[in-house]
Amino acid sequence: MYSGVIFDLDGTLIDTRNGIVESLEYTFKALGLFFQKKHLLMKFVGPPIEECFEIYFSFNQNDARRATELFRDYYQENALLKASPYPGILPVLKLMQKKGTLLGVATNKRQDHALIILQHFCLESFFQSVKGSSSNSGQRKDYILRSCIEDLGLVPGRCLLIGDTAQDAKAAYTLGTAFIGATWGFGEFSELESYPNLGLVNSTQELLELLQRIELV
Repeated sequence: MYSGVIFDLDGTLIDTRNGIVESLEYTFKALGLFFQKKHLLMKFVGPPIEECFEIYFSFNQNDARRATELFRDYYQENALLKASPYPGILPVLKLMQKKGTLLGVATNKRQDHALIILQHFCLESFFQSVKGSSSNSGQRKDYILRSCIEDLGLVPGRCLLIGDTAQDAKAAYTLGTAFIGATWGFGEFSELESYPNLGLVNSTQELLELLQRIELV
């Protein structure tokens, strides 16, 4: 039924929480910003950073873009590799590769940053397509997802997206792509379950079992 499987990066393949939070704390301090509760920093993890500055600090587009550039510059120089693959994700990728399933990554992260991370953790070779935001600005997740699907030479209805946030679920729904929610990531369970899905999985073992049921491994 499905010829291609596309993964989100942050919160799905890779736990990038520490590096992102460190970079946010630097950016907030540099700009004189303050979040009342530290756990609210996680609101910035997953969605496009530029969009978050507009929502939570009422920045206009230009100010949000400058703040995002400050964040990304620090992140690239100091915190990009303060991350780790989620336990159990590598065996899942190996089994899907053995099955001959086309694999891709669609992420709100800058595309060059995504490639550096995948290369560092020796994961790049599993994927036939890696698509992310441009270096200058964020893009809507459905645009990035569509670009990845087209790069794989497929159509949305023949693909499956695995992601951890409402932005992922919404992008899949918009394009008519099947979706599996990874609840170990940065999103909220209630948001994930509000969109059509093949299942919400709490671990990579549960993901593997679901992929086996739909004959993708």
